[in-house]
Parts: sequence; C-alpha cells; structure tokens
Amino acid sequence: MNKQTAKIMYDHYTKQIETLSKAIAALSDNSVSSYTIGDRSVTKMNLKTLDKELEDAVYYQSYYEALLKGRPVRRMVGIVPTDK
Repeated sequence: MNKQTAKIMYDHYTKQIETLSKAIAALSDNSVSSYTIGDRSVTKMNLKTLDKELEDAVYYQSYYEALLKGRPVRRMVGIVPTDK
C-alpha cells in the first residue's frame, strides 16, 4: 500500500471517529432521540453498535497512522487460556 492510499484511509477513519463520537455524545446525554449518520438513522438502541464501530475506526486509524509514519503495525492478539 502506498502512502497516498494510507493517507486517504487515515483521513476517512478520522472523519468517521468524529461523526461517531458526535452521535454517541448526542444520544448519551438525551439531547436527541435519534441521530442521522449519512443515510441511516440511529437511536439509543444502537449505542452498542456505535461503540463497536468507533472501536474499529480507532483501530484502523492507528493502523494507517503507523503505515504513514513507517512504524510496525500493531496487531491485536487474544490470549486463549488452556488447561495443562
């Protein structure tokens, strides 16, 4: 992946983080009953979904930021407990 593509993706996820953060804040403080993001409308029932989308956007933003800065990309790994 070239740096230009990484920059475009980084900017995309930065905007997505801003949009999702505004939606979550508005829904959380009861200032609105529904919030429109692009062509979809979300309500308080969608907060868990929005939190997951925000978490994913933050991960991908950091991924593309690492690519832009030439750092190694951090991979998320899980620990699987085993009985021995």
